[in-house]
Parts: sequence; structure tokens; C-alpha cells
Amino acid sequence: MVFGNLFKVIAIAAILLSSSSTILDFSVGADLMQKERVSMNLQFDAQNLTNELFLYNFESVFSNTHVGYPRLFSGKLSLRFK
Repeated sequence: MVFGNLFKVIAIAAILLSSSSTILDFSVGADLMQKERVSMNLQFDAQNLTNELFLYNFESVFSNTHVGYPRLFSGKLSLRFK
């Protein structure tokens, strides 16, 4: 079998609360294969699940107010050689 059993699954949910909006992010990852010299990992991320428009400011003289990102889905498959 190429992938083997799921060794470890990590899930992270983050909620950004402000006075005008709620932003929800979610991330889950799994180690698919752990060998002596090779490991394979899978990760999936979802950002701004509520698809809210929001503004943020770093309170710096050198930066202005920024518009937050829209709903975003991404994934990553990594193969590591030791």
C-alpha cells in the first residue's frame, strides 16, 4: 500500500472576533507515510469561511488599512527526504 495508515491528524480552528465581523479559519493535516528516510504529509486549509468583508490596520505609521482576503481554500501534499 502506497500511503499506509493515517499516523496523526491535526485540526486547528481559529476564530477572529471583532466588533463588526467574525472570521473563521480551519486547518487539518495528516501524516500519510512515515518511513526511515521518507515522510509524506497532507494539509488542507480554509480561510474566511464566513466570507465576510473586513478591514484591519497594523497601527503603524508606514502602513494603511488593508482589506481582508475573501474565502480561500488551499491544500498541500509534501514529500520529505531525510
